[in-house]
Amino acid sequence: MSQLSQRESYRPSGRVDWSRLVWVLPVAIAWSGLLAAAFCLLVAWGYYVMTFTVLIPPACFAPWVASRIVRSAHCRSQVLAGVLSGLMGLGGYSAYLHADQCLRWGVPWTAVDRLPGYVVFRMETDRWHFVHQGALLRPAEPAPGVVPWRRLAAVNVLTRNWGQLLFDVCTLTIGPLAGGMVAARKPYSESRRRWCACEKLVLARKEGVALGEALITNQIDVWVQSGPHKAGEHEPHITVSVWYTPRDPLSDVDWDVFVAINRGARWRLSPAEAADMTVLFPALQDLAGPSVTRLAAEASQSPNGARIRLVPPQLAGLAQNSWTRALGRGIVVSAMIGPGLSVMIILAGGTWLLSQLAQGPQPLVPIWLVTAYVFGVAVASRAFIGWWHKPERQMSFELGRRFDHWLLRRAIRQRPSPLVAADDPEAIFVEMSPRRLLQLDGDCDYGDGDYNHGLLRFDWEQERLLFEGDYACYEIPAAAIQECRVEGFPGTGKNTGGLFAVVLQVQLGEGAWELPLFPLRGLEGATRWHQAWALFERIESLCGREFAEQPSEPPPAPPIAVC
Repeated sequence: MSQLSQRESYRPSGRVDWSRLVWVLPVAIAWSGLLAAAFCLLVAWGYYVMTFTVLIPPACFAPWVASRIVRSAHCRSQVLAGVLSGLMGLGGYSAYLHADQCLRWGVPWTAVDRLPGYVVFRMETDRWHFVHQGALLRPAEPAPGVVPWRRLAAVNVLTRNWGQLLFDVCTLTIGPLAGGMVAARKPYSESRRRWCACEKLVLARKEGVALGEALITNQIDVWVQSGPHKAGEHEPHITVSVWYTPRDPLSDVDWDVFVAINRGARWRLSPAEAADMTVLFPALQDLAGPSVTRLAAEASQSPNGARIRLVPPQLAGLAQNSWTRALGRGIVVSAMIGPGLSVMIILAGGTWLLSQLAQGPQPLVPIWLVTAYVFGVAVASRAFIGWWHKPERQMSFELGRRFDHWLLRRAIRQRPSPLVAADDPEAIFVEMSPRRLLQLDGDCDYGDGDYNHGLLRFDWEQERLLFEGDYACYEIPAAAIQECRVEGFPGTGKNTGGLFAVVLQVQLGEGAWELPLFPLRGLEGATRWHQAWALFERIESLCGREFAEQPSEPPPAPPIAVC
């Protein structure tokens, strides 16, 4: 692979969009303030736990927040991104210490110069109260004659308190710093002033060596024509990523396309090589070949190919738009954390109430009822939460899918002549999404119309698939289906609880297009894998032929551990 150094790789330009950075800085400052407030509350309530303070939600999300801030500022300078991200955590922790000395000891808010001496004072006077297997922080309380300040000279840093301070600072600084620097390294289109989109493909491990040799010898076309073997994420594999800039009808095409093997360097592809890669990454066809708009126009004149009909603007996006997506995410998040919070409230509130009733000269309930209540609630809640968060069918996502299904059927009822009726009992609720939207690392921005929920129906008499989507509708004859495969997507799990789709490659006009179909409701199967496999088998029956070798069934998802 050393000869690959002769091929040009992507290097960040180091530029920054200062106008965007000015608007993003208040967000970074607000995040530091949130960190400071969280630590202050932990100390005030007496729940500042040794070596586990990093587990508070603000600290856990700090790397993700740092990467989003860097991307929003269009910062391609790794140095600036690292400094800005690191200061988010360091500034938040420093603000916590300053706020603590002001609130606890009445020091003026402008006395920032006293902070170093207060840190030394805290390190000398903080005590830890050991409880079971943990330790809770107990700072010194204000007292007459005590000055919360110590000299920096002759400081002994070889103590537990200084070690805890170093641990907290490193944790809150290194995580965001790494997240910001990684975000700044991602490919960026200087001509279009936007981050590149990314699509990933899981291939057999041997294909990594073959692709490397093809990059060295400039024979990408030969490697593509050899038919690289696709693999499931649970099988030995490599991940091939392609970075590109989606076409803008109002701008020239940006031919900067990069390919990477796993997390290696991003090697530049020539326009001809990008055209060759469209067989594996059909989205590149929007750059190297006819766009989907042109193919859709050609498809209307082709009797055997698939056909696309766009939903009229006044009826499009009634089910999936920025508002409904935000509402759907709120339902899913609420369903995730709701049961746990409910159990805590029921357990704590019921225990307190029974304890009050069991006290006094004439208790209303026996004291043993408190123990029985705690034991009963613990057993019932463990069983309920295990069922609610079952990996194969998490109820939080199921409620989100039901909400999206209801929105789609409501939108279809308003259409005069849909391909699939809203209340068709044979309709399958699916999502049609391009690969670039399915990565979990925030590599792509998307807008309305990218996610296309729809109802899928098998027309067995005329041997075709009918898809009534929120933004576009498809008629896909069985003869137009060139390839069909069940695929799992990187980062979503190497078991049956992962994200699986039936990926169709169909003839569209004089070209081909890729349609990933994610079954959501209406198919048999307890897991996403089995539902995708059931859809795949129906498509095989419709086409009357077997498709290429499919990946093996992944292992079952591990059970949810409920403490």
